[in-house]
Amino acid sequence: MGVGDDGLSATAIGDGDASAGNAHFEAAAGTTQLVIGNTRWTAAAWSIEGQAQLDTLPALQTLARRIGPSASFDITGVAEARSFDAHAETPFLALDLEGQRLTKMAHSTAPPASSPQQIASPDVARESPFPLGAARLEGELRAARGTTAIRGTLDAQQIDALGQRTRFTGPIEAALTSTAFTLSSDLRAPANTSPLFAHGRLRTALEYNRRRGRFELSRSELTSDAMSLTAQGWANGDDGEFSGEWRARKLEALAPDLRGEASGSWRAFRDGQGSARVWAITADGQGARIDGAPAIVPQLLGASPTLDTRMRYENGGITVTYARVEGSHLRAGATGRIVQGEANLSLEASARGPLDLGGAEIAGTVDATGRLDARNNFA
Repeated sequence: MGVGDDGLSATAIGDGDASAGNAHFEAAAGTTQLVIGNTRWTAAAWSIEGQAQLDTLPALQTLARRIGPSASFDITGVAEARSFDAHAETPFLALDLEGQRLTKMAHSTAPPASSPQQIASPDVARESPFPLGAARLEGELRAARGTTAIRGTLDAQQIDALGQRTRFTGPIEAALTSTAFTLSSDLRAPANTSPLFAHGRLRTALEYNRRRGRFELSRSELTSDAMSLTAQGWANGDDGEFSGEWRARKLEALAPDLRGEASGSWRAFRDGQGSARVWAITADGQGARIDGAPAIVPQLLGASPTLDTRMRYENGGITVTYARVEGSHLRAGATGRIVQGEANLSLEASARGPLDLGGAEIAGTVDATGRLDARNNFA
């Protein structure tokens, strides 16, 4: 358990017999409280309620960072039916169970995202390079021969990516043993969602090695009418790396006045030292059949412009270290911040003639600077 020389101690004081009674119990690691609670029983029913400080034990500190440092629990049972109802709650997770013998119906839900301290997914799923909101899992849990298996429906209620928001729901299967946690899912976006995620489907398979503390994303594929994205990679403590391919089939889903497509590769990795260590993301690619309005845009970009970018996910948003586009008549770059889909970027551009602007031909070179603010106003 990692408590060292301090050791564990436990006490219980009660009154009663096999037919009825009550007791108070406490446990500590050294002088630090671990568990405190009460239990009551009769011939017909029993109950246990209490609180636990998960980060007291070094062996549970990694889990505590994900689901919260403390937990409360309330369990009731009926003796004759051999059934129970249980509720447990941490700052980032709430769990409700009802069961009988080895078959248990499980219902897990994250508290609503309206209270910042109760947003579950950013803390539970720290490996995600994109912001996640609350999530809800409802289904069946079975435990037998050292394996706990879950089959249910996951509702990821808020996913923010590339300035657009959606939710994904669908079947999920998971298994927990003494050595590993595995999960596979097949989630779909709702019919009425943002253009980027129209007819979206997210398929994922991952594993967490409990002994090594290593998270591995075996495969993940996100597809929609407008785009596709693949990912694989790993994370272990403060280190990690993910990579994959991307394709934007319909650029109008990202910029309504543009037409064409683009594709390339991306990579996300842990960058920085100590408390400043965050996810950094790089991507590059090339466009194809670029067109759109105003007419000057396809002239500047040409049919197949190139792009590359580097970003950092930090402080609740994305810091754009640089984003560069090079077309047949244009070089442009941007730096700044994007928070909850709202941009605040500094822009620089250099255009080279000849260009046709409303019937007038522009020769030579034109340099420009400006800003794109949170309301998408350019100045």
